[in-house]
Amino acid sequence: MKDNKNPTVCDLLSGFLLSKHLQNRLIYDIVYNVYVCAGKGGSIMKKRIILSVLLCSLILTGCTTMNMGNVENLLTPPDLSSEQTEIKEALMETVGKNIKLKYPRLGDYRSAFLIADIDEEESEEAIVFYEKTGITDTDGRLRMAILDKKDDKWTAVYDNAGMGTDVERVRIENLGDEKFPTVLVGYSFAGNMGKVLTAYNYSKGTLTERLHESYMNLEITDLDNNGEKEISLLTADNKVRVCVIDKEGIRNFETDVESGTSGDYARVTNGKLRDGRNALYVDTSYSDGMTATQIIYAQNGFVKNPVYALQTDTSANTLVKTMRPTGYYSVDVDGDGVVEIPMPVIMTGYENEDVASQLYLTEWYDFNPSNLSFEKKNTGYYSITDGYCFMMPSRWTGSVTVKRDIAKNEIVFYKYSGDITDDSVELMRISVVNKSGAEEKMNEGFIKIKETVQVEYLVKISDNKSEPLVPTESEVTYNFRLV
Repeated sequence: MKDNKNPTVCDLLSGFLLSKHLQNRLIYDIVYNVYVCAGKGGSIMKKRIILSVLLCSLILTGCTTMNMGNVENLLTPPDLSSEQTEIKEALMETVGKNIKLKYPRLGDYRSAFLIADIDEEESEEAIVFYEKTGITDTDGRLRMAILDKKDDKWTAVYDNAGMGTDVERVRIENLGDEKFPTVLVGYSFAGNMGKVLTAYNYSKGTLTERLHESYMNLEITDLDNNGEKEISLLTADNKVRVCVIDKEGIRNFETDVESGTSGDYARVTNGKLRDGRNALYVDTSYSDGMTATQIIYAQNGFVKNPVYALQTDTSANTLVKTMRPTGYYSVDVDGDGVVEIPMPVIMTGYENEDVASQLYLTEWYDFNPSNLSFEKKNTGYYSITDGYCFMMPSRWTGSVTVKRDIAKNEIVFYKYSGDITDDSVELMRISVVNKSGAEEKMNEGFIKIKETVQVEYLVKISDNKSEPLVPTESEVTYNFRLV
């Protein structure tokens, strides 16, 4: 794909200028440039040289001691609170002192200690993940203990061998119509992409295993819209398995899904369809640097994936229709609960420019389950690097284009007169700066539109009152979205 209508992913990504002013993004910038340079037909030797530069750059940014084989050695566990210390000491009284706490890698619970009410009693329990040290046998090394607090004293009441070598994530959920929560633990294995989900119920001092399933991705959602949550697992054998756990037991429903040539799923997003039904949006990545989206939802008692089901129909190949460069992931960009799929298109005025110089708009589509089609919802300028999208006002269609002010690291919107070099009628500018640089920009006439913990998003609106394309401050605020 070398023509203007079908640029390669590397060509397309080259249309984005990475933020050099953000120190915490320096490594990302380096990786990006490695990717772009290597993708433009570079030799193996050239790629190796670039990779060497990358590693040197990492060292120069402060990683002076690197052990890529054991990342845990680079991390320092957080200090324990007084209650956590008490729990740990109570655990060691039962299992011995040769233990190492294990921390979940992903999810909302990242502590080795999880305190929650998981049984029929009013008091809370503590769940602790740990690893036995000083033993050669890896089986049973990773363990999960449960402690109860009685008379203001923590006591270990249950100790159970876990799966794998690491705790991937932990969830506590009320599933189905069951009265008490289910403890969901995802385990991972060193050197293996596969994971195992184990679902536990705890009652009267006994831990009962309810479910044991292999998976690649895990989501908890009410996929059948009955008001009760189910477990949705994307598996290595290209299935979506929906596990219903309730008083009647466990029931499984499944459908086919494409995992992409990477063997994994790039991103899975919970969201809604336009008719209000819950759905899973599955972004899969391919070896050519492209991503496609499948949509999983329930209908008439079955789990469906119509995008995948229609992929063999060349007249209605919805999977192909969602194909775009990796990095453009499905997201609810406008905040209405419905997940949109981004598709890049060449910016107005750049149609005849060389591929490396082209800039892109992003069209956002939602899925219509009634006719199995994708319909355009919004159009905007989307900066993947800086994490924002500015939705273009409808009156801008065909009349406004964008350029990068490289010297100032700003995005400039201006009136398009038919000549891409004519930027005389400027409409607005967007600047993304760290906190320390915001004041200087405001002195130049910028106003703050959005902010995160690390950066501020600033906009400078033209004071040309006679130009109807100039947006108002309220219009800019309404159309500016963090992604």
